[in-house]
Amino acid sequence: MIDDLFSKICFELGSTACEHGDLTLTYMLYGRAFSDQDNPAMQATLAATLKKLGQLYMEKELPADAERLYEKAVTIYKHLAVPDHEGLRDALDELADHYRRIGKYAQSAHAFEEAMKIEEEMEIKDKKKRQKRLEQIIWLQLRQGNYENAQSTHQLMSRVQCGPDRTH
Repeated sequence: MIDDLFSKICFELGSTACEHGDLTLTYMLYGRAFSDQDNPAMQATLAATLKKLGQLYMEKELPADAERLYEKAVTIYKHLAVPDHEGLRDALDELADHYRRIGKYAQSAHAFEEAMKIEEEMEIKDKKKRQKRLEQIIWLQLRQGNYENAQSTHQLMSRVQCGPDRTH
C-alpha cells in the first residue's frame, strides 16, 4: 500500500486527525500520503479514502465538502490506468445518494444511471444495489415530473427482477 516513510507518517497522522474529527487536516495529510500520481494502486486507495472522508463530512453535516470529495473520488476512479469498476460504481452510488439528499435530483439520477451502466457491464452483479438504484431513479424521475421515464424505468425494474441474476 504505502511504501515510503513520509507517506506512512502522513497516513498515520491523517488517521489520527480523522479520529479526532479534524477532517480538513485528515484530507491534507491523506493527500500527501497518496501523492504518488503514477501508481494506480495508490490512486485507487486515494479514491476509496476520499469516498470515506465524504461520508464523514456528511455525518458532520458539511455537505459541500462531502460533495467535493465524492466528485473527486469519482474522477480518480474514472481515470485509473487499471479500471476499478466496483469502486467506481460504489463511488457513483455514494455521489448519487448525496445529490438526492441535498435536492440535486437531475444530478442524482444521472449518477445512478452511470452506476447502473457500470453494473450492467460487470460480470458479477449486485442484485440489491441494482434494485435500490432503480427505485431511486424512479423516485427521482417522479420528483422531477418525468412520469413517462418513471414508467419506463419501472418496467425495466420489473424485467430485472424477473430476469436471471449472475452471481458467479
